[in-house]
Amino acid sequence: MEQWLYRAVQEINHKIEEYSYIKYVLINMTINNQTTEKNPNAVAIGRLGGLKGGPARAKKLTHEQLSEIAQKAAQTRWGRNKKGE
Repeated sequence: MEQWLYRAVQEINHKIEEYSYIKYVLINMTINNQTTEKNPNAVAIGRLGGLKGGPARAKKLTHEQLSEIAQKAAQTRWGRNKKGE
C-alpha cells in the first residue's frame, strides 16, 4: 500500500475510534446522571389522566371489544411459561 494511503487510512481509523469513545462517554454520563426520584406533581397529573382515561375508553368500547381486549391480556399474561417459552 502506498505510504500516503496508509497514513490516510490510519487517520480515519483514529477519528472513528475517537468518535466512538466520545459517544460511549456521553451515553454513560447520561445513564449515570438519571435520577430515580419522580416529580410528585407529574405523578399526580398522570394519575388523574389515568383515572379519567380508563373509564372513558371503556364506555366507548362495545362488550365484544372489551372481552377481546381482556382475552388478549390474559393470554399475554398467563399463556406462556415464566422462561418466555
